[in-house]
Amino acid sequence: MNSPDTTYRPEKDAACAQWVVQNCKGPLHALHRIVPTGFEKYVRIFHPGWRWPESKEKPEQGEFDGSTYSSTEMRPVSWSELASRAGAEPNGTMQWHAPEPNYDDPKPGETAPPLEGILPVQVLDALMQILTSHSRVDQDCICVFWEGFGSIERHFAERGARIVGLGQQGHFLMKASLSDVWVTWRSILASKDMVEKITPQAIWPVSKDWILATPFDNPSSFFGGPSVIAEHILAAKEVEAFEVFDGDTF
Repeated sequence: MNSPDTTYRPEKDAACAQWVVQNCKGPLHALHRIVPTGFEKYVRIFHPGWRWPESKEKPEQGEFDGSTYSSTEMRPVSWSELASRAGAEPNGTMQWHAPEPNYDDPKPGETAPPLEGILPVQVLDALMQILTSHSRVDQDCICVFWEGFGSIERHFAERGARIVGLGQQGHFLMKASLSDVWVTWRSILASKDMVEKITPQAIWPVSKDWILATPFDNPSSFFGGPSVIAEHILAAKEVEAFEVFDGDTF
């Protein structure tokens, strides 16, 4: 498995992230508290929920593996499906419409909520295929990691500069090529080791053309960048996404 410690290099110059810190502002849970102002278009990417099959008398208890709660039992379910069932119109600011299941005794057809701070592998692959088609794969990206991960010191022998932003949380700056970020991020999600699930909370190329943020405490990810990239994300069948706007809260 590709290791964060061998992929990411410490970025010691906090100035490379000042444009993000200075432009991430507004009320708590607002769009521009998560991603900075100044981009042409913004997209909210919804992490799917996970449903136990209805065909079994007693479904297996879900087990977290970074992609689903159970690699064989559960299937993804969209926010739009649940919103429509609840009589709500699917849109960029919709909320999760499902009761919390009993994880110790799941019932057939129950739906577990989306994973916070973790993109499923198939969604990550779709996003990275789009981003690499519009950016040089050898271009360095700034990668931001939340300082609150309990095992972060084990993953990074040397950490980069610390910033406070992206929701007003403390983060460390690292960097790697876009292609290496994709390979390592995917490898970590596919690992069965729960302790290894440390993935970036945000990445952006040094050209500052776009930003992709996956806050550690949020069941959605957010993209800001050119319309042409945003439109490809909105059209991707593997991704549930809606355009979002200045002033939106989540």
